[in-house]
Amino acid sequence: MRGLAVLLLLLTAACFTGCSSSRQERPAAFAPVPAENLEFGPSGSLVMTAGSPGTLVLALHNRGTQSVRIPEWRINEPDNVKIYCQPRPNGVDAPDENRWMEMNDPVKTPEYRYRLDLHPRNQVLVKRTLGFVENLVLRPGTERRYFVKAELNLTSLPLRTGVFEISIIPPQN
Repeated sequence: MRGLAVLLLLLTAACFTGCSSSRQERPAAFAPVPAENLEFGPSGSLVMTAGSPGTLVLALHNRGTQSVRIPEWRINEPDNVKIYCQPRPNGVDAPDENRWMEMNDPVKTPEYRYRLDLHPRNQVLVKRTLGFVENLVLRPGTERRYFVKAELNLTSLPLRTGVFEISIIPPQN
């Protein structure tokens, strides 16, 4: 009986000596990702309806022949993109660099990330809601235009879109 107790004690000790319960620390910085074959920009309609959620879709597209690994993609996908807007007055063709307004919600916590492998000729779509569109009230026959730009909220891949324009129209009754 004493031999059985010693054997159980040795088996228990063997199980716990190979296990580790240390928490994996997130790296302070991620290695840069090659971006020469990546395109980042708007996808789909850039016309939104006032009084309804304004959804902007952005695409990160791999145009190359090799897969691209992004080590820090956030599970809550809207947190991967920052959006900046400013009204576009009539007759103005270029944005004022001092008037950009950040349209971002705080990053959700805890902040979970994973490795995203973007294969050749594939893309990942990120939907962002522009909250101010839902609060707009427009008279019939009017339209509001905004300059918009976006950037990836990633340290390993600092891609930006060019400036583009969205239009907000009144609801059709």
